[in-house]
Amino acid sequence: NILILVIGSIASYLFARRTLRPIEEAHSAQSKFTANASHQLRTPLATMQAEIDVALRDKKLSTAEARHVLQSNLEEIGRLRVLSDQLLRLTRIDPSHTKGQQKTFDAGVLAKRFVHKNHKIYNLVLSKESKPKAMSKGDGVLIEEALTILCENAYRYSGGKVVTIGVTKGRNCVRISVADHGPGMKFEEQERVFDRFYRGKDSARLNPAGHGLGLSLAREIVERYEGTIIVKSKLGSGSVFSIVMPLA
Repeated sequence: NILILVIGSIASYLFARRTLRPIEEAHSAQSKFTANASHQLRTPLATMQAEIDVALRDKKLSTAEARHVLQSNLEEIGRLRVLSDQLLRLTRIDPSHTKGQQKTFDAGVLAKRFVHKNHKIYNLVLSKESKPKAMSKGDGVLIEEALTILCENAYRYSGGKVVTIGVTKGRNCVRISVADHGPGMKFEEQERVFDRFYRGKDSARLNPAGHGLGLSLAREIVERYEGTIIVKSKLGSGSVFSIVMPLA
């Protein structure tokens, strides 16, 4: 009886630890996300406060100097607005909203329409090898939002060079690729590029207004519909980001 009691206690402890592990991981991820978000929000606020304090203490502040302070504060407010929008979009992508939904979209039509609508904004071209029809599972509106994030990043980090969108169809999946001619990434950066708030070595210089949330948001959208986002990049040779979705 004592042996059974000991074995039962150990087994209960192990099962309890196994049950609680996902909860602990989720709590840890939430705490980390909250801390990172707080830091990102505090930085522009601290910058604005410091600039305003210095301006108010200057009794000989000229109109030009005051205008410069206001312009700088306006830029920081823009950064806060972009960050708050991205944070809100992350919280709105709830698994319960997409669970059980069987939406489909034509990836070929979506890509063609997207290029036609945004080719001047992101300097887009459609690959000649793209499939004209490729039905895929997922919400076309949300996938288009993820595609927008990828194209915006590609355009910014490549310095406005041509960005190519392609659609290919495999045996079980549809791939929407976004290829740029930017600086590329090291392998260790590729492993972390989808992490929330992660920014690579050249990110601050090439995209000072970014917060490291766009690619994380794109991945959240795609994974809600059993898809994945992958990246292939070589330092100095550009990057290719691909949205891979299951066939309808």
